[in-house]
Amino acid sequence: MRPLDRPFALALALASGLLSAACGDEPEPGSSLAGVRVLAVKASEPYAAPGETLRLEMLAVDRAPDRVRPDGSTRPLEVVWFDGCVNPDGGLFYACYPPIARALDEAFGGAPAPLDGSAPLPPFIVRGEARDLRVPADALSALPPLAPGTPPLGRLFTLFAACGGRVEYAPGADQVGIPIRCVDPASGEALGAEDFVFGFSAVTVFEGLRNALPAVEALTLDGAPLPAASCAGDEGCAAGERCGSAGVCLRALARCGKGDAADCDEHEVGVRLAPGASEPDPLATGFEGRPAVESLYVKFYSTAGRFTRGLTTLVGIDGAATDEPFGLFTGHRAGPGEARLYAVVHDNRGGVGWTSFDVVFE
Repeated sequence: MRPLDRPFALALALASGLLSAACGDEPEPGSSLAGVRVLAVKASEPYAAPGETLRLEMLAVDRAPDRVRPDGSTRPLEVVWFDGCVNPDGGLFYACYPPIARALDEAFGGAPAPLDGSAPLPPFIVRGEARDLRVPADALSALPPLAPGTPPLGRLFTLFAACGGRVEYAPGADQVGIPIRCVDPASGEALGAEDFVFGFSAVTVFEGLRNALPAVEALTLDGAPLPAASCAGDEGCAAGERCGSAGVCLRALARCGKGDAADCDEHEVGVRLAPGASEPDPLATGFEGRPAVESLYVKFYSTAGRFTRGLTTLVGIDGAATDEPFGLFTGHRAGPGEARLYAVVHDNRGGVGWTSFDVVFE
């Protein structure tokens, strides 16, 4: 799913929910959002120090068909984190399952329990899309002896569940590796893959090494800045723009009903990085012995329409910016109304940043 050997790339591969099939049995690409999706988890310090407190933030989207209630309101998305996995055997995420499963069984005595916050939760369970996480002070000192010259490196894993209903502890449940499930709050029935995402986030623990998050300076659409003017009705918006529901002008795009997205008009969604977004990488060696730098890439997502190019490199492993730092987006199979486009930028050392904008389809 990602051209990286970082644990977080695996996390997102696991965390992706199943996508609904489009008409004609043609599957939607991963950039087209359907069901509950976790697009990224951002740690304030991808390279953390022992004893430090980090901020974790999740970018999650609910596009499941049942997200809108009969009264027109949108259901809340419940996010639950499970801490307590430091330096698992082999540095493998699935080695976290047994200790966290045991902690759940011990905390609830083997009796089913909701994790919705209606009752006090044990400290290793945290709710909310953003939360603080403390790195244990012994995350490096507790490591086994290392080979001479090898810098101590730890791994801190946090499991998470994003549910379009209620997350509950369910003794004996083994669908995701730990005894939890996502249920309909009204009926108690288990919800399916389009309503439930399970995965993990990983932070690397070093002493004295840092990795800043990749910063996006701006997004562009067809090479032009995005509109930002306030509006009432369409008054105050430029040609080709419409007033959006939030009172800000939006670019208007044409819908496309053709059978193949490749036959639709394509729009370039460009990413302009902030200066210095690609940092030196002190643990790697560049070409011909030159200092190595981070490579950066971006993944695009949309709530309607379709990206025909939803993944592109921004900065290569040689440190040079690419010639085409943009995705290609179409109005393929879009309905009328507003849509949101997301750009999630990753570096190859676990750093991530994101931004989004809205368009309106006519």
